[in-house]
Amino acid sequence: MDNEAAVNTSESFMLVSTIFSRRKFSTSPTSHIMVLLVSLMMAACTSIEPQESREGAIAINQIITTDNNTEQVVEGLVSSAGNSGDRDIENILLDPISTEPASVQPVEPAVAMTANRVVELEINDYLQNRRNLLKIWIERGRIWFPMVETIFAEEGIPDELKYLALGESSLNPTARSYVGAAGMWQFMPATARSEGLRVDSWIDERRDPELSTRAAAKHLKTLYESYSGNWHLALAGYNCSYRCITRAVNRAGGSINNPPSFWEIYPYLPQQTRNFIPKFIAAALLVSDPERYGIQVDDLGQEYTYDIVLINGMLSLESAAELAGVDVATIRSLNPSVRKATLPANAEAFPLKIPAGSYQNFISAFASLPDDEKVAPTEYTIRSGDTLDSIARRFETTVVELQAVNNIRNHLIFPEQVVMIPGRGVNTNISLATNTNVMQLMHYGDAIYRPIRLAEGFQLVEQAGSTPDNLLMAVSLSNDIVDDLVVPTIYKVRRGDTLGQIADRFDISVRNIQSWNNIRGTTIYANQELTLHTAASAPNPQLYKVRRGDNLAAIARRFGLTVTSLKRLNGLNSDLIFAGQDLQLN
Repeated sequence: MDNEAAVNTSESFMLVSTIFSRRKFSTSPTSHIMVLLVSLMMAACTSIEPQESREGAIAINQIITTDNNTEQVVEGLVSSAGNSGDRDIENILLDPISTEPASVQPVEPAVAMTANRVVELEINDYLQNRRNLLKIWIERGRIWFPMVETIFAEEGIPDELKYLALGESSLNPTARSYVGAAGMWQFMPATARSEGLRVDSWIDERRDPELSTRAAAKHLKTLYESYSGNWHLALAGYNCSYRCITRAVNRAGGSINNPPSFWEIYPYLPQQTRNFIPKFIAAALLVSDPERYGIQVDDLGQEYTYDIVLINGMLSLESAAELAGVDVATIRSLNPSVRKATLPANAEAFPLKIPAGSYQNFISAFASLPDDEKVAPTEYTIRSGDTLDSIARRFETTVVELQAVNNIRNHLIFPEQVVMIPGRGVNTNISLATNTNVMQLMHYGDAIYRPIRLAEGFQLVEQAGSTPDNLLMAVSLSNDIVDDLVVPTIYKVRRGDTLGQIADRFDISVRNIQSWNNIRGTTIYANQELTLHTAASAPNPQLYKVRRGDNLAAIARRFGLTVTSLKRLNGLNSDLIFAGQDLQLN
C-alpha cells in the first residue's frame, strides 16, 4: 500500500489519539508505603537476574478489594521480604555503585540489512524527501510497537519485522487499499481467513491491532518456512504471490528448495516487489535509530492501554460509550473491527475494549440500567416503498433511534438494505459475562529501544548545506570518507522550490542540476524527482562535557532536545551520567 496514502486513509484513525493514556504517577501515602516495602523486598533478595527482553504485555486480572484488606496485604509483603534472605539491609547503601552508565549497543538483526546502491537510494530518499512521513511513523511506533514487540516475541519471529507495518499501512489499523487489503498488516480477505481471522459484514478482524498482528506473525513464519528459511524471500512473498516468487526463482536458475538470494531474483520480480525489500530495510534502519540520522521527534507520552469488559448480546456502541463515559468515536477507535452500530450476536461474549480506568464506571452504570434498556435489536430487510418513518411506526421505535443504531446520517435507505431494529432481538438479554469484582487491564508499556546496526559497507555522512538546526544526513557506499566524497540523492521538488534554492541548499550549481537531469531551462514542478550529486563529509558531532550537578533533563532543555533523544544519541539505557562525561548532542 502507498505510504502517504495510508497516512490519510481514514479520519477515524485521527481520533485514535484520544484513546491512549498518558503515563501517570501516583504519590498517595499508600503508594509510598508500597514503594518502601517493594524496596525492602528487592534488598532482601540474594540475586536479581537482569531482563533483556519484554516478557509480554501486562494482562491484569485484579480482584477489587476494600480498604479493610490493605493491612493484610502490607503484612504479607513484610513477611515475604523478611523471609527472602539474610542480606544486611541497614548497610545496603554501602554497596559500590557503578559510575559508568550502561549503554545500548546496536543490534545485529536476523533479517539482513544489505548495503547496496538500491538500498542507499531508498535511505537517502526517505531522509531527503519523506522526513515528515518518518516522523509520523516514529510517533505511531511509540504507541503500537510495544504491542507488536510482545506478540512477535511470543510467536518467535524477529523483532525487526515490526517495521514491515510501516510500509504496509503507516501503522494505521483502519487503513484500506484500493484492492481491498485492510488493517495494519494489509491482509486480503482470503489470506486473513486462512490465518484464522473473522472477516464478514459485522466483524473485520483485519482491523483489530492485536489479532491481525498475531495473524501477521504466523503468516510470516509460514512464508519463512515456505522459502527455505530466507527472510528476504519471505518478505517478498508477503507482497507477491507464491507463483510470482517461484517464477522469478526459476528464471534466475534456482529452485524453491534451494533458492538464490533476493538480489539474484531482483531483475525478474514486479517493480513493486523489487522496491519492497529496499524500502523495508531503509525504514527499519531509520526508525530504529532516528536521532542518529538527524530526525528529532517529541515523545507525546501516549500508550496503548485499555480495560476489557465481556459483553453478551448486541449492545450498541452508543450505549457502550455512554456506560464508559466517553464518546462513540472513542469506542469505535478502540474496537475498529466492529463494522456495525452494535456488538455482534456471538455465541460467546464479545471482549469490548474501553478506555483504561473506566471499568468500574462501566460496571456501575450497566448495573443501574433498567431491564427494558438491556434489549438487543434485531435485523429487518428494507422493502421497496419503506421509509425510516414507516419502519419506526411498525416496530414502535423512533426515526432517531433507527438512525443512531444503524449509523445513518440522513433519511436515505434502499431496498434489500439490512437495518437493526432496537429492542426487538430474538435474544433480548444483554448482560455482562464477567464477574463484576474482576477488572481486566491490558497494558504494553514503552517500546524497547533497539537500534539496528548499519551494515558494513555503509558510511553515515553529513551532506553539504547541513546546519545544526537542519541536519542533512545520508548514507554512502564509499568505504572511506574522503574530502571529495559525493553522495547521489533523489530530491523530490516541493511546491515553491526553484533551481536556485535547491542549488543553495545542497551547495551545488544550477548548471550541474540542469546537466544531471537534462533540464534546458529553469522550469521545475512539484513532485518532480531530481538527481543530485552532493558533497558530503564525516559527521561532525557536537559534544557537551557534563558538569557536576547536571542532569539529562536540564541538558536536553538547554539544547532543545528531549531526554529520550539524548539517551538514544549516547546509547544510554538509564538517566545516570557523571561529571566529565562527553555527551553527543547531534
